[in-house]
Amino acid sequence: MIALVLALALAAPTAPPPVQSPATAPAESKVPKPTRADLARSYLRFEELWKRFPPPAERLADAQRAFDQATMAFFVGNTAGALRTIDGLALELLPPEMRAPAQQLALRARFDPPVGRWTVDANGAAPTELRVRVRIDALYAIPGEETRPRSLRVQMISPGELNKVVAEWETSEWSPGAPLEHELVLQKPVPFGYSVSVLLDGQRKLSTQAGSWRVLQRSLDDARQANAAELDALATKLEAEDPVLAAALAACRARNALLVDAPSETASAQFLARPEDLAFAVEAELTALKDGRDPYRRRAGDLWRTVCAGKNGLPVRVFAPPAACTDAKAPLVIALHGAGGDENMFFEGYGAGKIVELAKAQGFVVAAPLVGFGGLSGDAFDALVTELVYDYAIDPERVYVVGHSMGAGAACGLAASRRERIAAVACFAGGSAPKDRKMAPTRIWAGELDPLAKPEGLMKMVEKARAEGAPIQGEVVPDHGHTLVVGARLAQAVDWLLERRLAPPPSADGAKK
Repeated sequence: MIALVLALALAAPTAPPPVQSPATAPAESKVPKPTRADLARSYLRFEELWKRFPPPAERLADAQRAFDQATMAFFVGNTAGALRTIDGLALELLPPEMRAPAQQLALRARFDPPVGRWTVDANGAAPTELRVRVRIDALYAIPGEETRPRSLRVQMISPGELNKVVAEWETSEWSPGAPLEHELVLQKPVPFGYSVSVLLDGQRKLSTQAGSWRVLQRSLDDARQANAAELDALATKLEAEDPVLAAALAACRARNALLVDAPSETASAQFLARPEDLAFAVEAELTALKDGRDPYRRRAGDLWRTVCAGKNGLPVRVFAPPAACTDAKAPLVIALHGAGGDENMFFEGYGAGKIVELAKAQGFVVAAPLVGFGGLSGDAFDALVTELVYDYAIDPERVYVVGHSMGAGAACGLAASRRERIAAVACFAGGSAPKDRKMAPTRIWAGELDPLAKPEGLMKMVEKARAEGAPIQGEVVPDHGHTLVVGARLAQAVDWLLERRLAPPPSADGAKK
């Protein structure tokens, strides 16, 4: 899984801040509008903490309700309110001795230039220093602390040197309502990147990461353009001669497109990527294609790519453990995210990427495509499975689908339209049964507290469909809401899926093949 550094702050024991209702949150007029990357950073930090420090039973229901409140704030465009609630919940999860000041989790760092250059000169000499102007903003305000002067220390950390502090700056007069800007000088810099940590009110130990600054040895924009020219030269020949290599070339094109000097703040496939590692991987994939080899065949690990479905291709993230990268048949689990998410949601969120842990333990391939509000069409499903079969020995009797919310609706659509290809479907916080009740075996988990997909309605639908012959089951999960129910029951859902196998079709003489 792509690592996001989670650094926690030590502070004197204090009571956790109250979770702020998005409806009563103060105006955000003095702070910049949070980006998708900002929201992802807070959400992923929360998922990691939920996994590491789960709340006691008596706090579970309240935490679930608050997280769903943040989800609704996000859906109505109040990203700052969603961030405030999620960060407040994150602080409540921490033991008292590890809690940071509430305002600290709101801080984000921006950089000028956005990317550093580490260029060796003609004599082979490396840079002796790099300069970067860092701007610190509070993405939301904590009531009562908007104008109170605070002590703030900004540190640039080199992860390649045992988290060494290579530059820092401190002020005792920072106001959360105003941005802080300062130029930091990195002596004897190294390439690949630095994290920026902030410490409030005299802290001296651990801190909260506010951002990262990438330092590149070469321009990824230039590398992308050079790779694209070589891919163009290959395209006509491969597309005409070999559909497997043509599909691999399309995937390589999409991966190459992620190589940018300054990643987007809205495209999560860019801001979650490890760009330097990706650059080396794409070059190796291009070399394989030129040699007439499929670079993705039996490839273990975590891989972002596209498949040839639609004009622009279908973005999909794939994980295959070594056990699924042999010629022995392997199960396939297709994971469909909810509204507001994307192909990275199951890999980074939903139980802190729990589905990857399950794939490692049980030897299945997992593929998470990008799902739109129209669902995932049967044709797109067919294209996805076909291309995965090029690269892995997918067992056609053990293809499964799991979905959350909007993705649960899409999963149930496939359970009906592709029931001859899907062994079973697992749904969270959503789902339905077709009118003719003909569908793959399906099970729905509904959170008892879910304000968006009401459990009463889902269970009523399940009971009616079961009475009319649909192979569907339902379960209400006590004290859980709309989103966090996925991580809580995903292992159970995967076990239920893997117990099922698609019956082989009958042969022409009536016997099973």
